[in-house]
Amino acid sequence: MTVPRPVYAPVPTASHFAPGELTILVFGPGRGEAMVVIFPDGHLGVVDGCREPTRGAADGTGDPVREFIRVWHRAHPELDDRLRFVALTHPHDDHYAGLAHLIDGYSGRIDHLWSPFPTGDQYVQYFRDYYRIERLNPDEVPDDDLLAGLTRYYAAFERCRTGTQAPEYTCMLGDRKLYEQNMLGSTLQIRSVAPDDGDLLYAYSDFAQALQQAADSGVRKLRVRHNPNLTSGALVIRWGSSQVLLGGDLLCAEGKFKGWGRAASFVEGPVQLVKAAHHGSAGARQLDMLRRIQPTMVVLTPFQEAKNGQPPKPDDVRALLEVCPEVALSSPPHWWTANGTRPQPRQRPRITPQRRAVRNPVLQVTPDPPPTADGVGVSLDAAGNVTRVVLTGRSDLYEL
Repeated sequence: MTVPRPVYAPVPTASHFAPGELTILVFGPGRGEAMVVIFPDGHLGVVDGCREPTRGAADGTGDPVREFIRVWHRAHPELDDRLRFVALTHPHDDHYAGLAHLIDGYSGRIDHLWSPFPTGDQYVQYFRDYYRIERLNPDEVPDDDLLAGLTRYYAAFERCRTGTQAPEYTCMLGDRKLYEQNMLGSTLQIRSVAPDDGDLLYAYSDFAQALQQAADSGVRKLRVRHNPNLTSGALVIRWGSSQVLLGGDLLCAEGKFKGWGRAASFVEGPVQLVKAAHHGSAGARQLDMLRRIQPTMVVLTPFQEAKNGQPPKPDDVRALLEVCPEVALSSPPHWWTANGTRPQPRQRPRITPQRRAVRNPVLQVTPDPPPTADGVGVSLDAAGNVTRVVLTGRSDLYEL
């Protein structure tokens, strides 16, 4: 399947996309990793959230997710401004960042709320207690400020879940249908394929045992045997013959944890678009599954610009290019210009003075979109064709 020539723009706007198609807009790390889903009927859903900006957090200014939602609703006044769903794949700061403000801002206007945690379960408190004590590394455990953001997320989550016009809450576990509705003559269905319920129980037990040992001994170093990415949620969206896989940060099987080892069995091809799990790292890559489902495009979100060994590494991109003809990166990893034999981005148009002005906050005339937004937008029709690719900010397509 051929992919249409991409549209390059400094920021995503409502004019880039249209109702009548299924669109996934992926924002890369920087302020966080997040996705906006545009349903064929024009309504929106959100997976994960961007980091809360230091200014304008209350009204969404500076958050590319809330900025896009606001611009989209303004361009489509015929639609109600409810969100069809808000989902958190897992509680790492580059995914929960900003969700507290989004959930509070749309409280009473969210139809469905999804996360990998059973509501009221002690696991949530274990997870927060663990984060207060342990400091494994900057990727896995947030600092005090980011932990406060996690606390804000859970507080907003509980306010939304128990408030008036509360959304329907569903725990993402295994192969579970989360949403289904007929849209424009074809059924749109969203289902989770992870985490495995056994993996969540292992994690629950692991946290509980470590916290009890710490309490008994007074030791401030916990012995947790698993990586929380092993219990990340992953979603499959299907509309007609089009399918999208949003992999969260789910890792491959490790010890007792099944990870992708179980989730991959729930994914049936063809899947035209894949948002790769955990920034395309080798520890999250399922090449056998990708060969089986034959994606048209894989989207990668480099973590911290792939500096200091963060994913994706050159070999990660190369491995994906060997099984998928198109790999889009939300921003260029720092290493891509270092060696001409490494994967290179396609030649993109020169940024015009007008685009530079939009990127420069001093010269920006309108606050309506954010000054920069590295993202990849992909639209599909019900027949399974990629109809539109929009690359914003520094995002680009890569090829061997």
